[in-house]
Amino acid sequence: MPERICSPSQLHCWSVLTLPTELRDDPEALHLRLRQAAVDRAPDIDTLIVADQFEEVFALCRDRDERDAFIDLLTAATTVPTSRTRVVLGVRADFYGHCVQDPRLVEAMRDAQLAVGPMSSQELREAITGPAGLADCTVTGPLPAAVVVDATGQPGALPLVSHAMVETRRRRSGNRLTLDGYLAVGGIQHALAQTAEAAYRALSSAQRDLARSLFLRLTALGDGTEDTRRRITADELDRCPDTALVLESLARQRLVTLDENCVEITHEAIIRCWPRLRGRLTEDRERLLLHRRLTDATAGWEAQGRDPHVLWRGARLAAALDLAVADGGRLTYRERDFLDAGRDARADETAAARRRTVRLRQLVTLLTVLMVTAVTAGVLAVGSRDSAVQQRNVAVARRAATDAAEVRRNTPALAAQVNLAAYRPAATADVRDQLMSTVGTPYTSRLTGHTSDVVSISFAPRNTVLATASWDRTVRLWDVGNAHRHPGRRRQRLHGPAVGHRPGPGRRPRLRQRVPTDHQSGRGTVLPDGGLRPALPCPRRCG
Repeated sequence: MPERICSPSQLHCWSVLTLPTELRDDPEALHLRLRQAAVDRAPDIDTLIVADQFEEVFALCRDRDERDAFIDLLTAATTVPTSRTRVVLGVRADFYGHCVQDPRLVEAMRDAQLAVGPMSSQELREAITGPAGLADCTVTGPLPAAVVVDATGQPGALPLVSHAMVETRRRRSGNRLTLDGYLAVGGIQHALAQTAEAAYRALSSAQRDLARSLFLRLTALGDGTEDTRRRITADELDRCPDTALVLESLARQRLVTLDENCVEITHEAIIRCWPRLRGRLTEDRERLLLHRRLTDATAGWEAQGRDPHVLWRGARLAAALDLAVADGGRLTYRERDFLDAGRDARADETAAARRRTVRLRQLVTLLTVLMVTAVTAGVLAVGSRDSAVQQRNVAVARRAATDAAEVRRNTPALAAQVNLAAYRPAATADVRDQLMSTVGTPYTSRLTGHTSDVVSISFAPRNTVLATASWDRTVRLWDVGNAHRHPGRRRQRLHGPAVGHRPGPGRRPRLRQRVPTDHQSGRGTVLPDGGLRPALPCPRRCG
């Protein structure tokens, strides 16, 4: 803020391009610059810096770093040991609390405060007659008294008095400012409001909308404090002929002040005294706050090269779009570009989200199909394997059953075991039939152990012991309780001829007489009562 610190004549030797950066980066830069500017001055002359309306530091500056840098510049310029600078801060009473919350300002103002109260009656008379005399005008007797009565006890009365006297001068009689002229303009209570309302009604309908939007932009909404005026740059306004005409008309009426590139309200009294503006500020405050944030966001967006990451999103964008629909006339083309970019970005993000959702659904569908395919393939593979194993088992079982049928004649026990082993893994009908045939068919086991021909056997139906006699002069006892197991044997050697005898009830068989048997095969038939019947007559063996 170099233009607020010193006059342009003091800046003629300073670089306008590098000065803001230098002042922001180094708190002592202002002190050094002022010392350079005061080299040719007498040593007893100090530099005076007047920062009027210092409340704008808190009301208008939203960048805390910039505010702190400005306060550091002012405090450093007065506190360094070699300082020849004095600073005067003019601040409104309702912003005094903001000042005492800053430790640097508290230290600087501790012993240097001057409270400026309302003007006395004599001071008001001098404020009326002094400027009138400089303009070669005279003030009649009743006029100063009427102005003093109206201004006494009125906060911020001086700008109201100033505007009322200017309007009274326009209605002067010759070079005399009269009471009638003062009353015609509405006095200090209504003069400013009448001027603003007359200027507003003199505009066309479209120009009135521009004027209303302009005054709303030129007002900084207070947060716990009164509303204050706000300085804006020409870039914040649309460049059109109607805008220029409205600015010129309001400037002629001393309602706004035009600088090289800035516009501001002439005095904050307009905000308090003009009912039309006061009503708009009161009834539409939420939208005004939103609009002000939109204006600041637009400026930041353009300052960062229209970075898409700075655009509003979500609820803020929706609220701003509603504002544009409800009262789009108050928005500038820059603000509309900001909202259009935000709307386009939201549409792109929504489309991208929709595409991601579609791709995700397609991926889920593909994964589901792949999973179903994999499960189906696994089931089919397991089924194929089980089928192959079953077919192999059936083939092996049938082959085993065929082999068992071939050996059944000679080795029936082995055939039964093979059929049972074949039935377990493949319980098919043909293998089961082979097994049942084996179990249902009686079979004999070869009794080995005699060294000569068997000449006699004896067996009891209710007993599991079989006795065989042989020419080797031995008798063997066989346990034949399990038909499918090779009979066990007990051996007993006898001396003398073997005699067959049928035992009585409850008695074990014993040999009493020789029983003829088949000489060649040594086989006989077991009779129902336990006796034996030889297959052929057995000739007596000699010696």
